[in-house]
Amino acid sequence: MVDMIECSGSFFRDLNRRYGYRIVAELKDWIKLDKKRASLCNRRIFLLECRRNKLTPRHISQNIKCLNEVVMDINCPIMKKADKLLNKFKRSVINIEIEATIWQLTRIQRRLVDIKYNSRKSLPPDVFADFELRSYNNYDKLFRKIRKSNVKKIEELKRKQKVTHIDGSVVDEFLFNYTSLEIPIDVAHTLSMGPNFGINELKHEFSIPRVLKDFEYCIRGITSSDDIKNTLRAQATNIITNHYRNPKNFRGDYMVKNFKETRRFLEDNPDILVMRSDKGNSTVIMYRDEYVDSMYSLLSDVTMYRVLNKDPTLTVQSFANCLLDKLHT
Repeated sequence: MVDMIECSGSFFRDLNRRYGYRIVAELKDWIKLDKKRASLCNRRIFLLECRRNKLTPRHISQNIKCLNEVVMDINCPIMKKADKLLNKFKRSVINIEIEATIWQLTRIQRRLVDIKYNSRKSLPPDVFADFELRSYNNYDKLFRKIRKSNVKKIEELKRKQKVTHIDGSVVDEFLFNYTSLEIPIDVAHTLSMGPNFGINELKHEFSIPRVLKDFEYCIRGITSSDDIKNTLRAQATNIITNHYRNPKNFRGDYMVKNFKETRRFLEDNPDILVMRSDKGNSTVIMYRDEYVDSMYSLLSDVTMYRVLNKDPTLTVQSFANCLLDKLHT
């Protein structure tokens, strides 16, 4: 079957005759913006991978080639200083490109949401759903094609550029930064830690009611006599009291220090979100606006979601209870 998007002449002429030139213009913009979105999404992924693997994209290395040639002589007295400065400059350029790409992508996604909203109001549901499905298939096909090309570019850069992984190699495995922010290494270490890590609390941060609540919750799950439970409560009370009256000095603990640094970093950057990934024990950092726009874009798909007038939880729960009662009787 020939793709509907490729048959732009007859398809759009028919739409123009039935619904007017304005809706045709918006659908054509939809196609163009989808192409740009596929390219920008892959560009963002490519740049983030370059930054994560400490690679320099070819277009950046080519533009600063003349600077590299100036200090190429190993006997140059300022070689180390120049090399450090160039590496910092490369990272800054990559961060700027990531930020610009995210800005362009956000603007396109917002425009696409408006176009889909207007098109849904102007077109019959079957025509709109058919066009949306085919446009998505074209976007997915183009996205995969560009991604395949970018994967080859990354592998080629890894072969040509000898990347040395320092202490941050473990961090890169469990922390994925999809923003243009340069995450400090101490903050990155803290955010990459899994749920099995614990932070020692200082005395002014120690909450006795919270500890007692958690301890009592654990006690209730024990199938023992009341005497044993009361003994455990007495021992826990003694431990908590001793800890509170004679707290250990954790101020020199590097995890406490990193935790404070991380909390300060997140307070200074309220426009980012830190979340657990859906798969794998890793952490994801992304812009709040980008996350919200992506969620709105997903929810605007009427073929997958629809607005409910009320919460159906109680109705479903009552129905399930009735079924269980029937099965039980």
